[in-house]
Amino acid sequence: SGRLNWWSTVCTSCKRLLPLATTGDGNCLLHAASLGMWGFHDRDLVLRKALYTMMRSGAEREALKRRWRWQQTQQNKEVCLVYTEEEWEREWNELLKLASSEPRTHFSKNGGTGGGVDNSEDPVYESLEEFHVFVLAHILRRPIVVVADTMLRDSGGEAFAPIPFGGIYLPLEVLPNRCHCSPLVLAYDQAHFSALVSMEQKDQQREQAVIPLTDSEHKLLPLHFAVDPGKDWEWGKDDNDNTRLANLILSLEAKLNLLHSYMNVTWIRIPSETRAPLAQPESPTASAGEDVQSLADSMDSDRDSICSNSNGNNGKNGKEKEKDKQRKDKDKTRTDSVANKIGSLSKTLGIKLKKNMGGLGGLVHGKMSRANSGNGKNGDTVEKVKEKKSKSRKGSKEESGHNSPIEKMNTKSFSDKQSDPWKYSTDVKLSLNILRAAMQGERKFIFAGLLLTSHRHQFHEEMIGYYLTSAQERFNAEQEQKRKD
Repeated sequence: SGRLNWWSTVCTSCKRLLPLATTGDGNCLLHAASLGMWGFHDRDLVLRKALYTMMRSGAEREALKRRWRWQQTQQNKEVCLVYTEEEWEREWNELLKLASSEPRTHFSKNGGTGGGVDNSEDPVYESLEEFHVFVLAHILRRPIVVVADTMLRDSGGEAFAPIPFGGIYLPLEVLPNRCHCSPLVLAYDQAHFSALVSMEQKDQQREQAVIPLTDSEHKLLPLHFAVDPGKDWEWGKDDNDNTRLANLILSLEAKLNLLHSYMNVTWIRIPSETRAPLAQPESPTASAGEDVQSLADSMDSDRDSICSNSNGNNGKNGKEKEKDKQRKDKDKTRTDSVANKIGSLSKTLGIKLKKNMGGLGGLVHGKMSRANSGNGKNGDTVEKVKEKKSKSRKGSKEESGHNSPIEKMNTKSFSDKQSDPWKYSTDVKLSLNILRAAMQGERKFIFAGLLLTSHRHQFHEEMIGYYLTSAQERFNAEQEQKRKD
């Protein structure tokens, strides 16, 4: 479907990511996470038990539940579905039940697909959903990126059901400086999770392990469960208050700010020889990962940037019958439009943008690359942003003793950003402009999260050597047994 490794095709400096074979016993999400981090399956259900405990009695339980209910409410609105309070509670209990470490059923190893050498039974567990991926990100205190197709297709290739798993899951109820900044990357295909890892190369400097935060069309991936309406939100009442709803819409700047806060992000220049021809300008409404109103709000701060058909903000009604005519006109002025868009910020930012883009010979590091310091962050700019966030957290904590510090931090910082959408760092503004340039068809960079692969266990080589030796011995023993039989 073109979702995996498209970046290594257009940019040879990017490593390919390869899936690891993962047991399909209903616990594949946690098996894949364990394999991606430690190299072995979650046989003892350590991660699954932690997942269940957090959903049942964790400190973040209520905030996580609100985020889940908010996202589910928005999905329900699309199909005109309204739950009663009893139905909401029943849905939550079902999610909790799915996370249980109690097996659903058993099957014989001799008749199953898992293989084995004895006649004991293997347990089969309930399959998990996208909300469980979000909770897992909090358990690991690490971002998770799931690479998946967007539609489930029949044997003829016809799409008949959406696949909601693909996208970015951030541990939003944990402070960024307490999280690991290198995302865990998983693949989801045919109702099965697998870990995605890079292969070690002799010359590690030639290739960079990254995971793009956009799809192959350079549209930002969905950011799941990003909105917490807050403890004072009245379900069923505030849902119909357009003013309050508007305040909860995450702008593109706000989403980019979250990505910059929780990950080591970078821009990778696409070589001119592999760069696609100037594409047709994309409408924000076509973005799978971008809410229409959200993107419209983000563009209000820059009148000279992309003119889209988003909710009529710039006087355009977005009717399909006008697109062909508009595209003919835009074909003549596309280059000028891109140039005007990039220069639409203040003079100071324009100079900064020119300096950064002029020095991009490969990976765009600078302020966007965070050094591997004690808290996993980098850049003076990011640190200053965090200091400001810290101050806002302290102030919010004094206002009310009933909310947890994490809940207050999210509520306070979120409201501050919405009241003044330009309270973001230069790095975020730079990312915003390059993404907008991509929407206009000028796709020169890949927006990606860095995958840290240099840290090893002190006995790493010995462990690999022992495994290879024992695997060879087992293989030889099996071959010898077959010859005797």
